[in-house]
Order: sequence, then C-alpha cells, then structure tokens
Amino acid sequence: MTVDFRRHPSTLLPLTISDSPVSTVKTFKFLGTTISQDLKWETNINSILKKTQQRMYFLRQLGKSTVRAMILEFFSAFNTIQPALLREKLESAGVDCQMTAWTFDSPCCLPTGIQHNLEEGHHRPRHLGGGSTKWDRKQLNRLMKRSSYVLDSPLDSIEKDVTVTLDVPLGAISRVEKMGGASSRGENSYGLDITCKDMRNLRFALKQEGHSRRDIFEVLFRYAFPLSHGLPLFAYLSQEKYAETGWTIYKPVEEFRRQGLPNNKWRISFINKSYDLCDTYPTVLAVPYKSKEEDLRKVAAFRSRGRIPVRARLSCQATGGGYEGDEYQNAELIFLDIQNIHVMRESQKKLKDIVYPNVEESHWLSSLESTHWLEHVKLVLSGAIQVADKVSSGNSVVVHCSDGWDRTAQLTSLAMLMLDSHYRTLRGFQVLIEKEWISFGHKFASRIGHGDKNHADQDRSPIFVQFIDCVWQMTKQFPTAFEFNEHLLLTILDHLYSCRFGTFLYNCESVRDQHEVRSKTVSLWSLVNSKMDMYLNPFYTPESGRVLYPVASMRHLELWVAYYIRWNPRIRQQVGLLLCLL
Repeated sequence: MTVDFRRHPSTLLPLTISDSPVSTVKTFKFLGTTISQDLKWETNINSILKKTQQRMYFLRQLGKSTVRAMILEFFSAFNTIQPALLREKLESAGVDCQMTAWTFDSPCCLPTGIQHNLEEGHHRPRHLGGGSTKWDRKQLNRLMKRSSYVLDSPLDSIEKDVTVTLDVPLGAISRVEKMGGASSRGENSYGLDITCKDMRNLRFALKQEGHSRRDIFEVLFRYAFPLSHGLPLFAYLSQEKYAETGWTIYKPVEEFRRQGLPNNKWRISFINKSYDLCDTYPTVLAVPYKSKEEDLRKVAAFRSRGRIPVRARLSCQATGGGYEGDEYQNAELIFLDIQNIHVMRESQKKLKDIVYPNVEESHWLSSLESTHWLEHVKLVLSGAIQVADKVSSGNSVVVHCSDGWDRTAQLTSLAMLMLDSHYRTLRGFQVLIEKEWISFGHKFASRIGHGDKNHADQDRSPIFVQFIDCVWQMTKQFPTAFEFNEHLLLTILDHLYSCRFGTFLYNCESVRDQHEVRSKTVSLWSLVNSKMDMYLNPFYTPESGRVLYPVASMRHLELWVAYYIRWNPRIRQQVGLLLCLL
C-alpha cells in the first residue's frame, strides 16, 4: 500500500522489486486494525461495528436464556462496545494513538497509557490533525445506545467528558516522598512520589506556586499512616452495613466437629481461653486425646512463644521454633528449602522492578527468572504437596518453621486445600484463611505494616500474597475444582492492604480482642457474602473426597499477570483484548 502525502497527488507509477511487479492494495489489516490508503478510519470502524453487532446478538441470546447473571456480566464486560475497547484494540495492535488520526476530544477516549499519564499529573496530549469523522462518531454512538438497551445499563457516549479518577486506598500506600525542589526545572520534575504495597508507584507532578505540595504531602502522610500519628485505622471509621456478618463465618468448635472431633485420638481444649498459655494462639485448640492440661503447660514452657504442636487437619500438626528429628521415633525429617521472610521480600521487590512502570519485553524471561519469585512459589507448593501426600497416606506430619506463623501457615493451609474439598468452596476458603492464618497468629500487622510509616521495617514480607499466588496456581491447574474465582483472590489481596475491613488487622487474636475488632469493624467476608455471584466459578464441579496434587515445576507455573502487572497500562490492554477475543 502506498500513501501519498502530497497536496495534489498524481497517478503513481507501478512498483517493481528486482524487475518484478508489486501488487498494491487500498487497505490491509495489521494486527487486527484495518488501515486504509487515505488514512481514514471508516473501514476500521465498520469492521469494529460489524464485530460488535455479532457479539451483541450473542449477548441477546444469552439474555433470553436462563444463564447465570455472572456469566452474562462477564461476557458483557469484555464484549460490549465501549470507548475503552476501541482504544485497546488500536493500542494492542501497536498503533500509537498519540501519533495517529484516531482521536476523540474527551479524556474517556484517550488511550489507557495517556490516561495513566493524566492520572499521574501529566499534561493532556495535543491531538494531531485528521481524526474520526462526524459519521464515525454518529455510528459508534448509535451502537452505544443499542448496547445500553441490550445490557439494560446506560453506557457513556464516546464524546461524553468523563473525569479521570485514580482509586488508591490510603492503606495501600507504603511510602510518600517529595520529588524535586524550588530550583527544579522541566516538566514533571516537581511533585510527589507515592510507593504502593500493591505493585504500583505513582508520580504526581505539581506546580511550585502556592506551596500546594506541602499541604498535600502533610495531609496524605498523616492519613496514609494513621497509627504513626495517633489516629485510628480506617476500618474503625467505616460504618458499612451488610445483611450478614462475616465474623461468624468461622466457628472453631463447629469446624472441629465437621472434621470428626473429638474422637479417640484428639480432643478439644479451652486451656488457652485467656491467652495465658500462648498469646499468639486462638482460644480453642485440638490437642492429643491423652494429653493433660498440666502436660500442655509444661510443653509450652519449652516452645517458642509457647506455640505448642496442635492439630491443623487430620494428623497434620503445626508448630514453630527450629526443627525436631531425633525426638520422634520412626520419623522422617525433610527440609523443604523454603526461604525466610527477608528473601521473599527482596524477591517481590525485584519482581516489582520488572513489571512496573515498564515491561522490558526483549529480556522478559531472563528478568523474571532473576527475581526467583516463581522458584519460591514452586518450593512452597512442592512442600505442601509432600505434606498432603503423607497425610493422605495415613501418616502424621509435624510442620515446622522459625515461629510457626509464616511458612507453617503456608504449608498447612495449602495442604488442607489439596486434601479437603470443603476448603475449595467459597465459604470453606474463608474458614481456611480465618483458621490457619488469622486465628493462629500470622503477623499481618508486621508483615503488611498497616497504618505504619516505617516502610523499611524488616518484618515486612509478602508471605500471605505468596500463599494466595499458590492458590491461584492451583485454580489454573484445576479449573473446575474451586467454587470461587480469580476475582475473589484479587479482592482478598486488595483488602489485605486497604484497611477498609478488620479481617487482616493486627498480629493475633488476643490483640484483636484488645482492640475490639469484631465489634467495631466490619469483616471482609460480609462484603464477599453479600455479592457471592461475583466470586463464583461457573465451571465449578463439586467432587468430595478428591485430593488435588498440582504440578510444582517451573514449566507448569505462571506469573499471575492479572495481579502483578495489572497496573501496567500496556499489559492491561493486552489482557483485556485477549478476553475480548476469547
């Protein structure tokens, strides 16, 4: 195809290469985008309109059938014609919307990458000449109206001026720094840098006049780190109301009874009802049937922080403080080589560096390998598989780590997920997290740093994130075995940081009781169980008694793009387009 930019183009001479004639075309399709010789977008828009009309027909048929609302919402979310879809199709096809004639005079229709710049305080780009015609916009608006009717939900006009917003929970902020000084010159050289806990960094360019940065910095710093300023966490200020309280989702005695306790091997003990045996353990414990209360107290005196071995599930016992080998006869000692919290923290930092704000595609695989993140995920999954296999074979397993609240929680909860199909249901998974992580004292406050300005605290580590990553890996390998979907996992991690709910606040049950978390804050499960359809897997097939053994090899593990790279504009477009095409 030949494009003639002259004001008065003349007839072009035939093209030849090595004395062979070259055929010319007026249009051709490049990476899904139809490009015409006159550089107008009419042909491409017609193609998009046709494709969207076909999908709307399918959507209408779904609406007429008794299809679950969630499936209909999923289809409409990725297959209806919206400005975001238009720009995604263009940019994912490699078309730089800042340098082409494709443009609408509205921020809502700017390419995602440009919107990202707007959100971070950059100037709006200057549109070049050409652009979509009045007819193009009329056709697209007409289709938008039809889509609104089919979806029974109003869609914005492609020419509507929409305010660009940036949704960042204050609890997700890890660090706020001033950028530049009074002598700084150049665009975007003066403002604020915000480092978030959820894999994104933000830069806001501000004007130097009027000391606006100082006021914004002080307010942001104060409310992003309330505990460092004597203020309550946001969960105590939020007064959300839900029909169901999530605080009752886990009832220890009922859960033990579901597992067949008490029996001739195990009994339920309330020895820790006042937290005087172990202040980081729950009040209700399952202990060996023949053990006496005074024996438990003697054992606790020799354990790290009094964390005695207790029953997690079947014969999988959890404990902390070094390792034991010779003390148990007929026992096999296995070291799993899972690294400590500091190694995991550095690995996640390296991962963040390669996914945000830019992804270096030419060195992507080697860069990902250098982070060792998937290697750590593999070792955690592999360890859990060994635990599950031993328990499934009728053996008892004692799981150890330094203190019993990091790697132990990862291994026991993953093993229980593999062994017990109940924990693979939506409510069962909530119980699993409450039981193995929250009640048994994973140090959420220390590992996440809720409301604390000390971003360099060496206790911070993505241990729980790593666990959820392992769960995601399992859902990928067993797509019909889990009642919940990826959206639940993303929601859990978002609110791990947000401080909107009390579920993940503080380090253990005793401290939560001191701060009256259950009476003064709302549980995350209240939100989840009020909108259960959003979190259900439409492909779920219940199979009680089935033990899952995921493949823990690098060939079968994937980087969780929808979580780790979701803030990268270009990757978001590619993921969205892929779902569209599917």
